[in-house]
Amino acid sequence: MAADKATLKSVNSRHYALQLAAMHSLEATRSFLNEYGIEEIAQVYQTQRQGVRWYIVVTGDYSSVAAARRAQAQLPAKVQSVQPWVKSFTQIHREIDRVQ
Repeated sequence: MAADKATLKSVNSRHYALQLAAMHSLEATRSFLNEYGIEEIAQVYQTQRQGVRWYIVVTGDYSSVAAARRAQAQLPAKVQSVQPWVKSFTQIHREIDRVQ
């Protein structure tokens, strides 16, 4: 379930992903992946914000915002219902680096 930090950090920082969820609990994150049937396409990384640990669920590696939005429209309707949003790998890399 959890993505290898090095794998996510190796993605071009000018690329984009779709963020599907942010949760405080690893158990809730696993349940989310299972409920939406996205174990195969999702990657999970940890970050910290104001001393609180978060588990972030993302999918994809897109070269542009437009490509990410096109991919978003191709996700199953149930996944689209969580209203994924485009997130830059620059931001993802920063968030990964926050974990102490």
